[in-house]
Amino acid sequence: MSSSPYDPYIPSGQNSQQGTPTLHGTPSLHGTPGLHGTPGLNGTPGLHGSPGFQGPQSPQGGEQDGRKTIHQEMDETMDVLRKNMELAGRRGENLDDLQDKTGRLADSAGEFRRGANKVRKDMWWKDMKMRIWLGIGIIVLLAIIIIPAVVTTR
Repeated sequence: MSSSPYDPYIPSGQNSQQGTPTLHGTPSLHGTPGLHGTPGLNGTPGLHGSPGFQGPQSPQGGEQDGRKTIHQEMDETMDVLRKNMELAGRRGENLDDLQDKTGRLADSAGEFRRGANKVRKDMWWKDMKMRIWLGIGIIVLLAIIIIPAVVTTR
């Protein structure tokens, strides 16, 4: 067994050595460029030419620069995190508004259905009344025609 720690990106049977590219071009710990130019850890160019992590250059000045860079990256990450949290809050508010509108639409749909059923029933009764009056009118007209004809023929 090798003394190096397990790395899932290194095919079995190979040791991770400095400058050796890893499986599928993913970044190694030694600054080799990764997949699609993703940054290595020792300042090799990253995606679209962005610099990778700049390790300390010298024990005194480089350490300060490294810390400053790390703090700057942490601040940028925190800004992105805050922005994402704000957007998630807005999304939650928009979802609440959408849910309220959906509830109001469901209520108005129920009211519309009840109103439509009432109108349908009212129109049915109106149609029935018209048919009844038409039937009575035909019976009266026939009575007016038939009764005098029967009386005169006797």
